[in-house]
Amino acid sequence: MLFSRKYKVRSNSRLTDVKHRLLGKHTTVHSFDFEIYEDDDLLHIVPNRENRDDDGSVLPVMHLKLNEANQQTDIQVVAELRAQDAGGPYLVLVFTLLLLLGSAAFYLIDAKEFEIFYLTTLGLGVLIFSIFWIKMEMGYFSHVRKLKQYLQAVLN
Repeated sequence: MLFSRKYKVRSNSRLTDVKHRLLGKHTTVHSFDFEIYEDDDLLHIVPNRENRDDDGSVLPVMHLKLNEANQQTDIQVVAELRAQDAGGPYLVLVFTLLLLLGSAAFYLIDAKEFEIFYLTTLGLGVLIFSIFWIKMEMGYFSHVRKLKQYLQAVLN
């Protein structure tokens, strides 16, 4: 959905060799351990269940679909939020959207006594969204980038 990212990675190795290189491996990204396992012809990169996160970090789950063609393996990577992490970011986005809609409503009323309200709600909405997006870039999207780099390093 909104926080999903799709990538394509190509490896010069055969499908069985790619699976052998990835299955059961662990990698650490920002002090979180991620493990790779297979389920229903898909490989999954998930945060390790043994090391639970108590700091409220939003972590990705990646699904890898492998296709072999002409001695090469094409890998479709889909990164998405963990189900238990999805509520917080969407709640912040809805709250920010409501602030911006309220600001637009105050602006459209065009009464001088509401000028401070629409400027305040507009500023607050932009500030909250900016802080939220910076935190997502430093957390969730950074995890996704590092895991993508890990995949490219292991496969090539």
